[in-house]
Amino acid sequence: MNKLFDSFTWKINETGLAEQRSKEHISKYGNGVATMHEPTIKAILRYATVNKSYGCIAIGTSDSNVIVEDNENGTARLVIFSETTKRFMASNYKNGLQTPYKLAKNADDGSSMILAMMPKLMEDDEFAENYKVIADLCEFQSDMESVLKEIQSDENAKNALFILCDNVYRRVNKGDLCTVSNSGNISPISQLSLSQGIYTPTDVIGGTFKVFTATTERAKIVDTNSFSDKYRLDNSRTFTEFEKSLIPELPVWYIVPQYLVSACKMVTSKLARPVRNILFRGEAGTGKTEAAKALASALNLPYVSICCHPDMMITDFTGSILPKLETSATADKLPTFNDIAMNVDNAYEMLTGEMAPENITGDDVMNLLVEKVRANSNGIQYSYYDSELVKAIKYGWVCEIQEPAIIERPGVLTGLNSLLDTCQQVTLPTGEVIKRHPDCVIVVTTNTNYAGCKDINNSVLSRMQFKKDTEMPSESELKERITGITGFSDDTTLSEMIKVVNEIHRFCQERMITDGSCGVRELIDWVQSYMILRNILESAELTIIPSASADLENQEQIKISCLNTHFTA
Repeated sequence: MNKLFDSFTWKINETGLAEQRSKEHISKYGNGVATMHEPTIKAILRYATVNKSYGCIAIGTSDSNVIVEDNENGTARLVIFSETTKRFMASNYKNGLQTPYKLAKNADDGSSMILAMMPKLMEDDEFAENYKVIADLCEFQSDMESVLKEIQSDENAKNALFILCDNVYRRVNKGDLCTVSNSGNISPISQLSLSQGIYTPTDVIGGTFKVFTATTERAKIVDTNSFSDKYRLDNSRTFTEFEKSLIPELPVWYIVPQYLVSACKMVTSKLARPVRNILFRGEAGTGKTEAAKALASALNLPYVSICCHPDMMITDFTGSILPKLETSATADKLPTFNDIAMNVDNAYEMLTGEMAPENITGDDVMNLLVEKVRANSNGIQYSYYDSELVKAIKYGWVCEIQEPAIIERPGVLTGLNSLLDTCQQVTLPTGEVIKRHPDCVIVVTTNTNYAGCKDINNSVLSRMQFKKDTEMPSESELKERITGITGFSDDTTLSEMIKVVNEIHRFCQERMITDGSCGVRELIDWVQSYMILRNILESAELTIIPSASADLENQEQIKISCLNTHFTA
């Protein structure tokens, strides 16, 4: 028996499920009895909750290696599994110090090693099918305790776990998956390899790595020409001419960031629950919208977007009911969704001809509007018009939702949740029920440290399967991007301008100046202004300086501290 399963004799039962047996629910590789195996259960549940707020692991790949950080009780269990040699390296890491990883009672139970085999295990159809049962159950639980309680009461989930545990046990013991020394000692990961980033993941499946951190030297430059249409989800899909016009073309200057390659791989993965909801979060000008468009280009899918505003209503996401154009000339004027959002009282009067009562809400007026539409008063004909988000859900497009954190109306972001659930049906204002297209990808982009933006709603955040905090591009990337956009070729001046923008950015952060923005967009505006006016200080005063702050005293301090030290009149 493989050393990984010595733990059967250690009487570990943290989940309350271990050692239960079944003769009815065994894997296709087994015969006789299937037994619940505690480390296997822990590995499966941690993998299923990797992108949950209570998830405690990070897992990724680098070449043919699977890399795991499994955090428990202040210790990070680091595991590297080579799918080529079928061997492991592992260490425990705490407070900057490494200790050996050993399969032994009162030491390491091997669950982190099974975690590292999960991508390989998922290639088996039986395993993937039963894993989906567990993943679906985990999707709507708020913590691991709730997950375990649900499994205890759900016979289908327990039966799936019997098959999963038996599947792993039989395949590992057959020798098809891994090799483990009978001593239980696992080859350590050297401190040098950690410090040099030798095993830094190039593709992240889920979670956030803290020990296997990325290094600048490991970053890859991706060829833009080969990126478009590289990760097509369905080769059999055909598009109308209109849909084809919505598929973005990457500009020649665009530099594909490595995290976008990881996102594409996760979207096109064969996991039971492939990634369909993505969050790009970062400061203005860090390329979030460009990344959303590049994602659509790589997937060869139409791209649409919704730009949020403070008075957004849930109906802005689900579509509009409006009079048909040919009858609207003779129709009673009805309030639009925007009318309702801007002035509830006026919208009520437009609908009823009466003064609005006190405490009337937008939802109340929306219900009146729907009733009037359904009654089809005065013979007016009405049509329902899909929102961009509904189109993406129906037809399998990429939809970017820009700045949802700016929405102020209570309940709107919560109402968005049903549209984000990958397995849910959505009821439209017309009563029509639609199911989310399997190719639909929703990308949420939101600014940080930006006036009007708040923290994104936790219920929305928890539905994001891939989250990336975007950063300012490096100087070389900025030069290439700006030269591609503007044609500006003065490398020396451009370097100085980039330094100024970075200094303004730091200056504003240190002094808590948050009423403006100074990033890539503002830099491009400055460069283009300079190309026309040929006066670098005047161009700055017309672009980056007023963009950084509307306060005149702040502007003067920015000029003295950041601009005049690089350029003189």
